Amino acid sequence: MKKFIRTKSFLFFLLPIILIFFSFHLLWGGESKEKEKNTDLIWYRYDLGLKKAEKGKKHLLLYFYTKYCGYCRKMEKNTFSDRRVKEILNDNYVSVRVDAGSRNKVKFDGSQITERELALKYRVRGYPSNWFLKPDGEKIAPVIGYIDPKKFLYILEYVKDDTYEKMSFSEYMKRKKREE
Repeated sequence: MKKFIRTKSFLFFLLPIILIFFSFHLLWGGESKEKEKNTDLIWYRYDLGLKKAEKGKKHLLLYFYTKYCGYCRKMEKNTFSDRRVKEILNDNYVSVRVDAGSRNKVKFDGSQITERELALKYRVRGYPSNWFLKPDGEKIAPVIGYIDPKKFLYILEYVKDDTYEKMSFSEYMKRKKREE
């Protein structure tokens, strides 16, 4: 009987502590993870992305990938899932995702072509390939291959701020390293 009373007292004491712990976790611990989950990268089709970029006066990111490309999957898993990358892209760019192996049709210069043909128009030879364009659709430059999130953030800032018109990327990186 004493053992039962001791166990009951212990549970009576332990239960409120457990409830308080889970309350704190739900109130403060779960919030940041929930916000991070809700930040999804917004992708557009090529023709819709061009219109949106011109209307919103935002640069474009054209991401060319294929389903069989291992580095494309790595870029999506590591770089495009990075919270800071997603925020910069969603706030300052119109992001367009193009499956270079797809036969899905998009409008290009007034005619319908496949996404595969679009990749050829941009002379994409390796994957992943990222093309940066001005808001009016004028080409700035491509960046080919996998790019880790840290370097990709530098590239996004470089293009977003139109720094490419004032200096080369290598000069920009030297300046950034001095500032750090």
